[in-house]
Amino acid sequence: MQPIISTISNSPTVLKRYRLLSTVLPELAARVLERLQPEKVLSSLPPGWSAELARAAIARKIPVIGVLKLPEYCSGKLQDPAGIDGEILRNTQELIYAGRGHLTHEAYQEQCCYMIEHSDVLLVLHNGRPGTISSLVRYAEQENKQVISLWSEFLNLTKEFN
Repeated sequence: MQPIISTISNSPTVLKRYRLLSTVLPELAARVLERLQPEKVLSSLPPGWSAELARAAIARKIPVIGVLKLPEYCSGKLQDPAGIDGEILRNTQELIYAGRGHLTHEAYQEQCCYMIEHSDVLLVLHNGRPGTISSLVRYAEQENKQVISLWSEFLNLTKEFN
């Protein structure tokens, strides 16, 4: 059975502390997709890890479901929502609204919880510090979802490409 995967990560600000993101993230996405062979990918599509995973999935003809916080993003009324690449938006199989209609911390958590609840596997690119991502990982575990941490692989690739 091919899994349905979703992903959460530290913000691009945190990840930018590590060099070569434009090389490392696409390579990490390619390796993960090759290993897991997912049926589809659920992604919030922001710049950084989620966008790279979506871009790699689209290139491999794996359906991508965009899970967005505001209904205006789904209807196309807002151009370039949250810095999302227009090419990714145009190539998603479906856009789903999963939020309260505002940009808050709670809306972000609802968005992530939706992705966790509708996937089999949660890919996590996270430095392990306490916070929202850690609480979402605990939620995924409570929901009996497989959680795969990609942090070590991310750091190893960063070293490999340096």
